[in-house]
This record gives sequence, C-alpha cells and structure tokens, in this order.
Amino acid sequence: MERGHARSRDGISRCYAVRLDGRSVGTAGIIVTREHPEVFYALPPDGRGRGAAKRPSGR
Repeated sequence: MERGHARSRDGISRCYAVRLDGRSVGTAGIIVTREHPEVFYALPPDGRGRGAAKRPSGR
C-alpha cells in the first residue's frame, strides 16, 4: 500500500473509482512500468457483467 501511495505521489500511477449508474463498482487505473504503461481494474462480483471494465480501458 505504501508503495502505491509513493507511485501516485511521483506521478507513476493513478487509481480511480469505477462508477456505474451512480454507484462505485470497483477500481481502475494506470501504472507506468519500465517497459510500458499498463491499465488495471478490479471489480467485485456484484460489479461484473455490466460493461464496467470496458469503460476505463476504452474498449
């Protein structure tokens, strides 16, 4: 957790709430590694199956 906060402070990563129908259903973000940027997301079971993961990735 501390490493995540440090990366955010240094501008290496960002984390956002994923909202669907006005309700938070998970998290998504981007982290810059040595090779390339990576998009990530995490959705609990009740946040899945409604297209929420497609929105942060632009797909």
